[in-house]
Amino acid sequence: MRVLRTAYGLTGQIGAGKTFVGNHLLSLGCSIYNADEKAHELVTTSASLRAQIISLLGKDAFTPTGDYNRAYVAKQIFGNATLRLALEALIHPAVFSDFEVWKANCPTAHPFVFMESALLPRLAWQGHFQGIILVTAPYETRLAHIVKRDNTTREAAELRLLAQPSESDYYRIANFVIENSSRFHLENQLADLIEVLTLQHAY
Repeated sequence: MRVLRTAYGLTGQIGAGKTFVGNHLLSLGCSIYNADEKAHELVTTSASLRAQIISLLGKDAFTPTGDYNRAYVAKQIFGNATLRLALEALIHPAVFSDFEVWKANCPTAHPFVFMESALLPRLAWQGHFQGIILVTAPYETRLAHIVKRDNTTREAAELRLLAQPSESDYYRIANFVIENSSRFHLENQLADLIEVLTLQHAY
């Protein structure tokens, strides 16, 4: 029997703490689909997607052992917005198709599920989600998280932030905002979010 569930997007700029917030939601019985991780899996497990990527970027998009050649792909699309958008136009529909199957079958304690993705402002998500939850954090906090997590420099972290949608792009699509900072109690924000989503689903 197919289970009908409401889905919400969980997004935010890198370093804001989406995965950290997601782990808290998991502890509250929620189910979360990690779109970024799944995209990395699908590019190697989906034969049709693999063929499309090779057609777009060449056979070097994959290593001789069949792994996705992220370094090569990153070099090809860096600074080439047209090529980046063409690649995203191949990967994102495959991810959403996989998400719809997952949504109907995943175990969850709630009548709703989440998809975590850093790039939702760039995606055609409207047919898949009831709304968007935005995770935010102060700019300096985001930079510090990226530097520590990726063992990189502040300058490199700033470049990564610049490559993402702007902060206003995220706020423009958000229905709920979770601030991941010392100013607000995260657990209380998430408890309120779960309560609101549950009540919305009841009517």
